[in-house]
Amino acid sequence: MTGVIYQAIVTRHDNMNEESYVGLTENTFKSRYAGHMSNFKLEKHRNATTLSEYVWKLKDQNVQHSVKWKIISKAKPYSTSSKLCRLCLEEKYFIIKHV
Repeated sequence: MTGVIYQAIVTRHDNMNEESYVGLTENTFKSRYAGHMSNFKLEKHRNATTLSEYVWKLKDQNVQHSVKWKIISKAKPYSTSSKLCRLCLEEKYFIIKHV
């Protein structure tokens, strides 16, 4: 599935607080997910995204956590004919809405 807006919900197991992250990918969600998982495992990628920074912060504090993923929307990427990126607009909408 390409052109998706997704949400990652990180739950701390010490106090059950949740943090939400919204992202997009023009590629497949499967490849973006693999990139995030690599960022969570390889310390050299700890600052690659806001999500990986947060996950690494939890790891540094030895806080057990889990990440729940869901696809919240699909949209078309940038179009040269319309000069619009529906994918970007959808992502902004969900960030503002705080899913």
